[in-house]
Formats: sequence, C-alpha cells, structure tokens
Amino acid sequence: MHHGAKAGGEALHQPHALEFFPQSVRLNNLVLATLSASELAAFDKALTKLTGAADALVKSSPLEEKADRRHGGRRRGSVGRVDGLPRLGG
Repeated sequence: MHHGAKAGGEALHQPHALEFFPQSVRLNNLVLATLSASELAAFDKALTKLTGAADALVKSSPLEEKADRRHGGRRRGSVGRVDGLPRLGG
C-alpha cells in the first residue's frame, strides 16, 4: 500500500504489522477490564485532559534542541527534565 505515506507510516500497513494490532487491542482490553465503569470513565477523562495539555504544550513550546535519531542520539541531559517537575524515575 502506498497512499502517499512516508516510510515510517508504511510499516503499519505491512502484513506482519497488522498481525500485532489485534493482539495489542486484546491486551489493552484485558488491562482496562480491571477498571469499573466509573474508573474507566475517570481514566478516559484524565487521558483526554492530558492529551490536550500535551498537544497544547507541543504547539506552544517547540524543542530548542532536537535529538539526532538517525545516529542513535537523544537530547543530552534533558531526559525527564521539565521545569517545575521532578526527574522521571527518581
């Protein structure tokens, strides 16, 4: 399939990749099944709120330094650092 997608997006249309999608959905549903209806509604509301905040942050504050992914790079010293928030994992 070649509907004008870039190389990275094309991988989702490969036959082997399509085999993993139903498995992923099934696993997600099993995990979510542990929540009650009210807990699931609260989770969905929180996830929607977090997604909106993340989208707004990305649109308002572009990264000053970008990772060099082609060479296995990352933004040095910035992983987990956000002004006003503790470092992730610590």
